[in-house]
Amino acid sequence: LVRLASTLSHECNSPLGSLRSAVDTLAVAAAKRATVPPFEHARLAAIEDEVRRSALQSVTRLHEVVLRMQRFTNSDRAEVRPTDLNELLNDVVCLLEPQVRGKASLEFDPQPLPLISCHTQEVSAVFYYLLTNAVNALDGPGIVLISTCKAGDQVEIRIKDSGWGIAVSQLTGIL
Repeated sequence: LVRLASTLSHECNSPLGSLRSAVDTLAVAAAKRATVPPFEHARLAAIEDEVRRSALQSVTRLHEVVLRMQRFTNSDRAEVRPTDLNELLNDVVCLLEPQVRGKASLEFDPQPLPLISCHTQEVSAVFYYLLTNAVNALDGPGIVLISTCKAGDQVEIRIKDSGWGIAVSQLTGIL
């Protein structure tokens, strides 16, 4: 929970700062509009347009974070439903990136996949723990490669890290 809260605060802080700055800038520009000569109005309008674009980008980013969190934590939707596994993996990668920055590089190579009927929240949690374990297995900075592909009538999800691996003696307990 602490890591998740840290990730959320990091992911939301930048767009919130941009929004605050945009509101302040638009307020200053509106006040200046009344006092500047008419030939400066076009320059102020251009600045206001740019600030509005920046504010909309920040709102979009915040909205994406909220949607990602809803998909990740939506435990009230426990039913089996068609799910885009690439979207689910991308959500998990985006959630983990701030936590692993400096320790690992998460590289995602998704190939087109059909929708899979599954418990979305549970599969999302599996991906989260697999990727977290892969990052924790790294000895210093490393890479975690995530790829997906269709293999006949099945899908394959591959997670490979540059860590030390699992001892052969422990593999029997996993398989």
